[in-house]
Amino acid sequence: MPIEVERPGPVRARRRAVTRLAFLAAAAFTAGLAIANWPAVSERAMHFFAVMGQPRLEAMRAMEAPVVGADGIARTDWLVFFEGDAPEPERKRLLAEHESVRFVDRTFFSDGVVVSIPDAAKSVVAAIRSSPAVWLMLRDRPFYLCH
Repeated sequence: MPIEVERPGPVRARRRAVTRLAFLAAAAFTAGLAIANWPAVSERAMHFFAVMGQPRLEAMRAMEAPVVGADGIARTDWLVFFEGDAPEPERKRLLAEHESVRFVDRTFFSDGVVVSIPDAAKSVVAAIRSSPAVWLMLRDRPFYLCH
């Protein structure tokens, strides 16, 4: 009668990986169950998550805060995306129409520009957004544009 000997190899490594994954899934399920059902555990977990997220929250707030220039005016950068068929003179005319708008830079996208608008000029933002030449206008948050 032949005797089978278990040799180290890909099958054994795969079994070990599956065992580890199953253990990790069971631990995650147990932790989620404890957080959902026990107020003391839930309170501590939420405090832990808040402490972990604090640096990111502070960075987001700093990035969203208006920048006060040398003239003492708080300004915010905005991304303006024009319709694809809007001609360049129409785009320039729209931005020049509002004297408080400053051109900052072109974007990676051919139909987008970055402009700076004073925080006090909320009507300018509404006017630019309502233009038929503008497809989309949003605050310039380069790290959060994609998600």
